[in-house]
Amino acid sequence: GALASIDLDAAAKQGAAILADAKGEADPAPMLDAFLSLQGGPAKLAAEIDGKPPTQDVAKLALRHMYAMGRSDKPLVDALTKAAGIEQNLEPLTPEEQAALVAEVLEKGDPARGEDIYRRADINCVKCHAVSGAGGNVGPDLSPIGSTSPTEYIIRSILYPEEAVKEEYVTWTIYTIDGKIHQGIIKEENDQVVQLVDANGERIAVKTDDIDEKETTGSLMPEGLTNFLTHQEFLDLVRFVAELGKPGPYAVRNEETIQRWRVLQETPADVAGVVPDEAGVERLLALPAERWQPAYGKVAGDLPLAPLLAEERPELYLYGEVDVTQEGELHLKVDSPAGVTAWVTGQRLDKPGADNFTLERGTHKILLRVDPRKREANTLRVVVERTDGSAAEFSVVGGP
Repeated sequence: GALASIDLDAAAKQGAAILADAKGEADPAPMLDAFLSLQGGPAKLAAEIDGKPPTQDVAKLALRHMYAMGRSDKPLVDALTKAAGIEQNLEPLTPEEQAALVAEVLEKGDPARGEDIYRRADINCVKCHAVSGAGGNVGPDLSPIGSTSPTEYIIRSILYPEEAVKEEYVTWTIYTIDGKIHQGIIKEENDQVVQLVDANGERIAVKTDDIDEKETTGSLMPEGLTNFLTHQEFLDLVRFVAELGKPGPYAVRNEETIQRWRVLQETPADVAGVVPDEAGVERLLALPAERWQPAYGKVAGDLPLAPLLAEERPELYLYGEVDVTQEGELHLKVDSPAGVTAWVTGQRLDKPGADNFTLERGTHKILLRVDPRKREANTLRVVVERTDGSAAEFSVVGGP
């Protein structure tokens, strides 16, 4: 990766050799990122991979990373797809095939399984799209899509994302005079700078004077994401998206459910295994943002706890945020208080789900300590509500 910026040809040869020798559990992402960031990098690495291909598993891992980055550089995707043994050319659906697939989705697709597929890291939908206010803001919010778009449109949007890209979601590739590549959706542009948002939701500022060339490259959602799905998984995914916004369990929610959480990745030793005092809570809330990673509730607001746990971290610390525009009294509705300790703006609630509290204008954190060993359900659902007669105006903070 470091060599790539100094001698791209030599780095490509070594990179291909490293991939060819790598095992299936290897993570090719750091090395790939170096090539993806350089003009000519993907093509150079692709040429070497053609002569010295990696194993199928390593090629699939590399493709997954590229898709997760929103990158579909054709020479490198083609080389990795060939090495992975994946059928590359997706034939267009005939009208008859499309009608049959719609019928199969409605008959055999399972939206509950589809939601789990939608949330999978290798599919990466959550990083780009928001549902129920939580998730990425790079692509369109999918909360109402099933009520506004027919199933055949959803199928084609997943299989052929380049077909109909709205102007605000067109991907731009910027080549800089120092040989770098930046790719994403343009959010702001003026005479001094272009602000991009990439597939991970990261903002990239490129000075106008540093731009050598700028071009549109279609959709940030690459073709080929379905290569990693079985046929049944594809049916389930489409059925889930097709149900979004319709009356029922996937309707647009009208409760202020905390959907976007921040989960502490490593519990400090002084609060591990114990309920922290006021000073301990203060230290937790002062930890840098990178110590807290995003976690998203399902459409109905249930946050699965099992994927967030680790052996060395039996309890979870997580927080949601509330933006208050009019001071007033609020209340937490917790699906079950068992194993839950809660603090609002650093003040502990005696009984989570029973205590009322008043918040002034501003953004406030609701911190929870959750011990899943004391809970019957392996999910958590928290709703913020006004108390009777309260004048509070607020919204739960969503987004990436």
